[in-house]
Amino acid sequence: MNINKFNKKKNYLIFSGIGNSLNFKKILIKNKFKIIKEIIFPDHYVYSDIDMYRIIDLSKKLNAKIITTEKDYVKINNKFNNIIKFLKIDLNISNKNELLNFVKKKIYEKY
Repeated sequence: MNINKFNKKKNYLIFSGIGNSLNFKKILIKNKFKIIKEIIFPDHYVYSDIDMYRIIDLSKKLNAKIITTEKDYVKINNKFNNIIKFLKIDLNISNKNELLNFVKKKIYEKY
C-alpha cells in the first residue's frame, strides 16, 4: 500500500520480523504515523494463525489499525488480508550509473 493511503490520524499497532525493525518504525514515524504499540519478531519468523489472532485481539483492545512490512505480509495467512495492511517501500537510486560503476570496480578489484 502507498504510504499516503493510510489515515495518519488513526492509532497503529505495528509488527515485523525483519533484520532491522527499527528502520521500518523510523519510516512510519518520519511520515507521522501514530504508533502506539510495536511487536518485534525474530528475522525470518514464520507467523502462525495464533500469532495473528493475538495481534488482532490486542489491536482491538488498543483501538488501533495493524500495519506490517510487505516482507512480513506475504508470510501471513490470506484470511487476515482484510485486517492487516502492509507498507510497500520502493528503493529509488538517483544515480544508477555511479552505483553500477562502483559495484563493477569492486568486483574487478577482486579478480
